[in-house]
Amino acid sequence: MRLTSALLLLTLLGCSDSEDEKIVDPDGDGIPSDEDCDPNDPTKPLQDADCDGVITDDDCDDEDAYSTVIADDSDCDGVLTDGDCDDEDPESTSIADDADCDGIVTADDCDDTDVALGAIVEDGDCDGVLTVDDCDDADPESTIVSEDADCDGVLTVDDCDDEAADSTVVVEDGDCDGVLTADDCDDGDPVVPLQDADCDGVRTEDDCDDNDAGLLSSTNDADCDGVFTGDDCDDQDSTMPTLDADCDGVLTDDDCDDGDPELLAIAGDADCDGVFTVDDCDDNDLNSTSVATDADCDGLMTIDDCDDTDPTLNGVDVDGDGYSTCDDDCDDADGTTFPGAAFNQSATECLTDGDGDGYSATATMVQIPDTFCYVVEMSDAVGDGWGSNALDFYTDGALHTSVSLPSGTSDTISLCVTAAEVEIVWTLGSFANEVSFTLYDNIGVSLISASGHGSGTYLLDSNGAPIINQSVLHSEVVSATFSVLDCDDTNLSTYVGAAELVNNLDDDCDGIIDENTAVYDDDGDGYSELLGDCDDSNTFISPVGVEIENGLDDDCDGVIDNATNVYDDDGDGYSENQGDCDDSNSAIYPFAVEVINNLDDDCDGFVDNTSGPVVNAVPDFSLPDTNPASPTAGQNISPSDYLQQISGWYFIKST
Repeated sequence: MRLTSALLLLTLLGCSDSEDEKIVDPDGDGIPSDEDCDPNDPTKPLQDADCDGVITDDDCDDEDAYSTVIADDSDCDGVLTDGDCDDEDPESTSIADDADCDGIVTADDCDDTDVALGAIVEDGDCDGVLTVDDCDDADPESTIVSEDADCDGVLTVDDCDDEAADSTVVVEDGDCDGVLTADDCDDGDPVVPLQDADCDGVRTEDDCDDNDAGLLSSTNDADCDGVFTGDDCDDQDSTMPTLDADCDGVLTDDDCDDGDPELLAIAGDADCDGVFTVDDCDDNDLNSTSVATDADCDGLMTIDDCDDTDPTLNGVDVDGDGYSTCDDDCDDADGTTFPGAAFNQSATECLTDGDGDGYSATATMVQIPDTFCYVVEMSDAVGDGWGSNALDFYTDGALHTSVSLPSGTSDTISLCVTAAEVEIVWTLGSFANEVSFTLYDNIGVSLISASGHGSGTYLLDSNGAPIINQSVLHSEVVSATFSVLDCDDTNLSTYVGAAELVNNLDDDCDGIIDENTAVYDDDGDGYSELLGDCDDSNTFISPVGVEIENGLDDDCDGVIDNATNVYDDDGDGYSENQGDCDDSNSAIYPFAVEVINNLDDDCDGFVDNTSGPVVNAVPDFSLPDTNPASPTAGQNISPSDYLQQISGWYFIKST
């Protein structure tokens, strides 16, 4: 059939006259040699399509030269007979994938060497028990349903109820009554304690109290009071003898002695001490005193009581401080409070001194000082200063600082004071009509402005109101308070009068910390002794103070009145007040030698006035010497006589 097709194909294609176009087919199978897998074998590919040497009838797949042959693979599943679990079944597994040929591949097989063990999907823990029969198929040690019906881990033979997983087990509940052996009064009898809770041998229905083994049954204790009928004075009344031991009809709570039926409750003697209520200090206390022996009923017998009519006074020292209320102890529960405790304050007054320094924190409270700062602008119309006019700053009633303009036409000062109360008072002096000032607070708010009146006897403020001598211009008072005697009664070294130390504490209880020490600015000028203030009691003396003629070291440079008219600044022996006309040049002073230098060397008021024919020399002349201290007083003296020690004062005054 294949040959016929080939010949037909050749016929359709036509024949060529050329030798080169003739079909070459050596085996005569009708298939050109260039298309024939074996040109010399007429059976190929007609009887062996894939030319693998196996004829079609013996080849599992004659279209695939690499396929198996039927002789080696009967079911043609691609697995040779030796490696196939069932070579007659192309769906069977191979030994390589299923060693025990149980139809379950190795990955899914509990044990691929044991055909008895099935697939993991049917026996999760591979214990040989199917999931449906296994109590826990994730645990190979778990019990099985056939031996543990409720799967509680206890075998049926050991389980009190193998149908209930929460039932007790025989080893813990011998009678399987649901009560553990440890709690069962009789673990061999399932009736107890279910029907005899207190295990007293009396069933619940016959027991007075089946939760109390001490209570009997109703047959021998009719009132169920725990007392046998033969011992009960009234077995129909549960209060007897439980609440009335002597069965005298008086309840125990009301009976002075419930063990003696002859002794009943005594009306009017609640504590049964033999003392009637009206005569008993405390008729609820058998040990209390009686009015006959303790009139004020304070627990202290009359013979020992300093005042048996007052219960607050007795001779017992409760707090152990050596004083009782009879000794005027005002708080006998506090050992730090007694007469004389604050011995530095009072030897007799009852006060509290917590730290033992002799001062009490309960003393009068006073104001806590504060710091107040001011700025004063001062003017003088004539320019010679204020003289005796001044603004006086009083702190807590005492003069702290007087502010005045010592010289010149104007000046501005700043000062701070620390006190509980500040008063600023005007002190009137002479020529007050030349004076004016403005007082500001520390944030620049004007407190008062005033200027002199024409008469010079008072000033007028900005509203035209007169300011007379000792007028209070401004005052301030603080509101906070502290103890006047002991501001810290827990610190032995803190009290009024104590030495103030540099410790950031108010040692002397004046409301100010570390005052009068080297670190505190006592005068409020911004500098303490530690910061160079050489007089911390004077606001005008500090490292930045202005040196004035007052016999003080105002600028704390160690020199008094330097750079003023009374101090010899250049060290030539003369100050301005002593006639030195240039106190910065030590070569210029009264009686110095006049030289030609365009300077007044001898301070006689003339420049370069020397004797002889010198250029620029002052012509000689003479005037009477009016200086009574001069050795030539009353004589006519000329400048040329200067070298004879004539005072330059004369020439200055006379000219």
